[in-house]
Amino acid sequence: MVVSYCLRFFYWPLFHEFGTYAGDIWYVHMNYGEFFRNYFFFRVEYPAGIFILVKFATELTLLMTKDLQYEPFLTANAVILGAFGLGATFLLWRIQLTMQGVKWRIWVFWVLAPSFIFYSLLNFDLPAIFFCLLAVYFHLRRREDLSAVSLGLGTAVKFFPILLLPLFLFEKKIRDSARYSVIVGGSWLLVNLPFMLLNFDAWLFPYLWQTTREPTRDGACYLIYSTLGDTAATLFFPILYALTILRLRLCISRHRTEISVKKVAGVSVPLLTSFLIANRIFSPQYILWVLPFLVFASPVSLVSFYLFEIPNVAHTIFLFKYIADYPLLSYALRAIRYLALLSIYLRILLSGWDEWKACNHTRENS
Repeated sequence: MVVSYCLRFFYWPLFHEFGTYAGDIWYVHMNYGEFFRNYFFFRVEYPAGIFILVKFATELTLLMTKDLQYEPFLTANAVILGAFGLGATFLLWRIQLTMQGVKWRIWVFWVLAPSFIFYSLLNFDLPAIFFCLLAVYFHLRRREDLSAVSLGLGTAVKFFPILLLPLFLFEKKIRDSARYSVIVGGSWLLVNLPFMLLNFDAWLFPYLWQTTREPTRDGACYLIYSTLGDTAATLFFPILYALTILRLRLCISRHRTEISVKKVAGVSVPLLTSFLIANRIFSPQYILWVLPFLVFASPVSLVSFYLFEIPNVAHTIFLFKYIADYPLLSYALRAIRYLALLSIYLRILLSGWDEWKACNHTRENS
């Protein structure tokens, strides 16, 4: 995260030489800094949970300096996001303590992962990742109410944590599933309801904005959009996600095992990668969402990992320059990243969990 902070702090040389995007903290400061300073709530492209975090960072900045300059604003946001990043790493370490086998994967697939180094402070994903891991942590310890609260809070920050809901509902009785879902919804509503009542249009805007954007040119969804139209592109992810859930349900029915790290990785990675593969919008920092769960997914090799990691970071470092000057290179890098993600999705979805290596086995009575 220190490297990511330096990249955000000294953004101008990279932007000048390579067209590297400075990050959403810079974007928010440039476009909404004074609004956060002068207004309690207004229309912005981020959900209520992120709005609260940035509002708090703004007030923290004003405690350090009278002027809302970029450098102290970046530092305030980095302190908040850094705390969530450290918390996520701590949770990964605690979960890893319950496992047998290799311990290096947390370093390669998380701490030293190129996307974690480069994107941890590019956007506001770390709080949602932290709450996802907290939900998993409590789930592994069978504290389901706290797990549900954590998942609801994560979904209030970003949309993607709710994609993991099937992980926590598989093999539960209907009554327990209903209870878990209600607690998730209640936790999410606790954060969002005040903003919904204050200005419903402003609260709804980030969700409408995301769902009505033209698909990015990063995979099959754009091809479907170009050939079959907007409706087909919109339906691509829900259909793939539903099929993924059905396949996972069949897999779980054949592996009647206790709650384990193996099950968490075997379910969460396909659920999240289905979104990366089929959603209308893809942004390189979305890769951060799946990295923690790859730590426990032994079928994912270093080769397949770096096949999507290296093009993914290159996508942002040369974001404007190579897209403008080298379109063939742009499409080649995107295709490599997409095919690597697709191979990981299929490898885990179609593999038998019993063939996974020992690094996923949970110690007895842990």
